[in-house]
Amino acid sequence: MLIERLETVTPAGATRAVLLDAVGTVLELRRPVADYYAEAAQAAGIEVTPTAIRARFPAAFTRYFAAWQNQLPEDWAQLPDQWLTERDTVEAWLVDPNHRAAFRRQFQLPADEHREQQNWSDLVTEILGDAASPTPPTVPALATAFDRLWELFARPDTWTVIAAATPLIERLRQQGIAVYVASNFDQRLLQVVAGHRAALPVDGVFTSAAVGYRKPDPRFYDTLLQQLGLSPEQVCMIGDRWWEDYAAPRACGLVAYWYHPPKK
Repeated sequence: MLIERLETVTPAGATRAVLLDAVGTVLELRRPVADYYAEAAQAAGIEVTPTAIRARFPAAFTRYFAAWQNQLPEDWAQLPDQWLTERDTVEAWLVDPNHRAAFRRQFQLPADEHREQQNWSDLVTEILGDAASPTPPTVPALATAFDRLWELFARPDTWTVIAAATPLIERLRQQGIAVYVASNFDQRLLQVVAGHRAALPVDGVFTSAAVGYRKPDPRFYDTLLQQLGLSPEQVCMIGDRWWEDYAAPRACGLVAYWYHPPKK
């Protein structure tokens, strides 16, 4: 199901646990990501503008964290848009046993803390190295900028909780439903969520680095089901990414809501 507002979520009667994606669903940066990168660069002696960073960030992020998007079969790549106009057709695709098996073969995305940190380091090096002017930054300067950014995004005050998340979590827990954050992230997310405990009173946090797989690898959800001791129909996923937070859990048999708020 597509939802534009978190407060409209009404889990099915069998639901025992709800998984919430982190960034874009319950958390967002206080300021544009390019601003943080530019400030960290300048503090490290790298001359770069937020505009230059914005121009390079999307492609670089995809390269290091979502390269699978460029490796999808042509007919698969059309599924998110097709879902908006032919939902029943795509739903039938997602629950077909042969397609589910193909889904599992397509997405093989192992994860761990080292991979996560290395990917972020490579991304920072590429963005700041390519965007800097007039001369390329030194290796030590890039390392300094990365260290600043790594620590910055671990700080709770870098993030703000999306307003509708708190009443949703409180309502679900009052109904006896356990609520967890389930995200492609690393151990820093635990510190961020803990720093917002009053606004995010969740029962726990699952990160891809700890689980061992990145969404949309179905093994991410398989592992969570095993750890929760619940069957797929007892678990609901809510997130803003169609492949990671909707298609993957649906292919694993979970209930799922695609959070697609109107653009600001």
